[in-house]
Amino acid sequence: MRHLELHILQSVPVACLNRDDFGSPKTALFGNVQRARVSSQCWKRAVRELMQEEAPALFGGQRTRLILDPLCRILHEQHGLAEEEARKKAEELGAAVSKLDTPPVRVKTLFFTSPLELEALAAAYVATGNAKKAVKELAKHPLKDAADIALFGRMVASDHSLTLEGAAMFSHALSTHKVSNEIDFFAAVDDLQPEDEAGAGMTGTLEFNSAT
Repeated sequence: MRHLELHILQSVPVACLNRDDFGSPKTALFGNVQRARVSSQCWKRAVRELMQEEAPALFGGQRTRLILDPLCRILHEQHGLAEEEARKKAEELGAAVSKLDTPPVRVKTLFFTSPLELEALAAAYVATGNAKKAVKELAKHPLKDAADIALFGRMVASDHSLTLEGAAMFSHALSTHKVSNEIDFFAAVDDLQPEDEAGAGMTGTLEFNSAT
């Protein structure tokens, strides 16, 4: 097995790259000082989006709860099922991958999948007539549009046969130095406001930092 480890330094100007639940830039206490932090999930999504632009045929992975509509379309257009039957079978497949949630009807958790995998899932269901068996059949299909799934892996709690261990690991990015978040006060001008009327159209505050 080959192992490549990368340590990358990147200087980022005033920004809020990754917010916490309060809208503040994420931080971490490391080396007894507060440092700026960008989560591994945030970096991985940025990498996936870049690779989908550079090599869309290889990097077709999508994390979504909305797999029922494409499954329904595949069953209807590629396998000739009537729309009502295709919708019913798509929901059965969705329930086999994850529990369904409503409204609207969708799978309850995000599923990292690809267009070819959904096509393989639909074809396996048509062939077997059983949603759970169709899910098990997925492991036998080599997918040429899911390099991002192979790189970053996926975890599927409802069916461990769909869980894949990723080839790449990302750590949280931490600043090389101590960082304190700062507060920016901003005022926006209303371009259509009468000249004799004073005041801003909107004011507010946002937190930011700057780090390497």
